[in-house]
Amino acid sequence: MRLNSIVIGGNLCADPESKDVTGGHVLTTFRIANNHGQDKVSFINVECWGKTAETCRQYLEKGSGVIVQGEMIVDTYKDKEGNNRNKAFVKAFKVEFLPRRTERDTHTSRSQTSDQSGEEVPF
Repeated sequence: MRLNSIVIGGNLCADPESKDVTGGHVLTTFRIANNHGQDKVSFINVECWGKTAETCRQYLEKGSGVIVQGEMIVDTYKDKEGNNRNKAFVKAFKVEFLPRRTERDTHTSRSQTSDQSGEEVPF
C-alpha cells in the first residue's frame, strides 16, 4: 500500500507565480507560512496544475489563507557544482480559500473575551 497525503494550512508569503507550460497546461506555485508551536513557522512550497492553478492565479494574493490537500514530493537534482540537492514541495490536488480577517472580525473576537462590564476577562 502506498500512501502519500498531506493537509496543511497557512498564509501565502507572496503573490502566486504562474506560467503556461507545454501542452497548454498552467502551473501556479506559491509558498505558505504554517505556524506551529510558539514562535515556530514552517515555510511550505506548493505547486498546482490545471483548473486549480488557474483559480489560484486569479484569486490568491500575499496574505491569503489557504488549506492545501495534496501529496508531498521531494525532487533530487544536481546543482551547478555537481552537489546533490533536494527540493520538497506539496503537489496540490485541492486548495481551499479561507476568508480574510477584517477589522470587524478582530473586534468580534476581542468582544468574546470580555465580560458584561466591557473589561477583559483575565483568563
